[in-house]
Amino acid sequence: MGCCLARYELEKGKKLKQQYELTTKDKLKTLTKFAREDLNQKENDEFYSPLTTLNQIEESQIIQKSDIQRKQDILKSKKNKVAIHILNQNTLIISKNNRLNIPQFLKEAEEALFEYKKQKETEDQNLYQWDYVDIENQIPQKYQEKFMELRNTFRQKSLNISELYIFRFYKSTDFNYSQTYKLLNKNIQWRIQNNIDFIFEECFSEVNQIKKMSPHGLHFVDFEGKPLFFWKAKHFQFEKLINIFKNKKRLIQYIASYLERILLNVFQLCSIYQKRQIHKLTFVIDFKNCKGKMNDFEQLFAIFIEIGYFHYPEILENIFLLNQDYIKDLNLRKINKLIPKKIQSAQKIQILGDNFINKLTQQIPIESIPKFLGGKCQCNEKYCMNNDLGPY
Repeated sequence: MGCCLARYELEKGKKLKQQYELTTKDKLKTLTKFAREDLNQKENDEFYSPLTTLNQIEESQIIQKSDIQRKQDILKSKKNKVAIHILNQNTLIISKNNRLNIPQFLKEAEEALFEYKKQKETEDQNLYQWDYVDIENQIPQKYQEKFMELRNTFRQKSLNISELYIFRFYKSTDFNYSQTYKLLNKNIQWRIQNNIDFIFEECFSEVNQIKKMSPHGLHFVDFEGKPLFFWKAKHFQFEKLINIFKNKKRLIQYIASYLERILLNVFQLCSIYQKRQIHKLTFVIDFKNCKGKMNDFEQLFAIFIEIGYFHYPEILENIFLLNQDYIKDLNLRKINKLIPKKIQSAQKIQILGDNFINKLTQQIPIESIPKFLGGKCQCNEKYCMNNDLGPY
């Protein structure tokens, strides 16, 4: 019996050492598995002495909190044999206590889960407190009643459409009810056709290839706290882009995934950081050493306009086009036909020459500008556009 127990503990020690190298989520999953194995071995024990092999692990092995379902799985294993104590809202620890009162452990775990749910609800409320419309100040009085009608109609059609989402369409049509109604209906159909409401379940394995071809990403904020999106249009071929994504629909989904994240997360976090509502974006495109063909740019630009203007209106504050050498060769008349008159009249697109840094720093802190544009950001230049950086 003693020999079997020693062998059992030795094998368990090996498993624990292997488990120590696993990722955070896998750690919690593995612990649950060990707990169930122990439950089968000592089903009727009221107390449990943790394995001595736990002492071979570092003094305290912290496991970052995984998703709530993982923790519920541990609780379902009623007489949990792994001595896990919940210390606070953020971490779980393998306890080195000699004995564990299982009923007390379950009670503490359930209390901690309750506190976690409560904290999560509070965080969600704080996150979305800025997703609102100040109807009296943002909408002229004669258009307010129609806006309320639009809001009630479309929020019944789609749970993912917020009041602010509807307001953007309403404002983009200069508060024209019938045009807004048509645009929102088209938008809902477009969202369904492209699975936009489930976009975060998509895994874009192509992202590394795309960012290598044309680096892009969110990179801090401007002086007003608006998020900045930089695109280094180093070289791109539209056909190659479509081939990487397999089809045009997946390219549209990739662009939409960024815009959805900006709408649902980035604007909210920037608002919390600035303590006021932020709901616009500044877009900077650098054409230095660009090797793309004019026709390729026109096709890609047309997709950006179609998605941005018709499905995510009123989120662009400014568009800066840098390094004019490439832009001079573009058929600007053809490009201008793609740009809605409202964007042209608002003068949101600014074409800057080679000496753009002085103009750019009037609206963007030099610390927020990437080094490849002459800025002084503290990023490793190699990874500057690979990670979205900022208060989000």
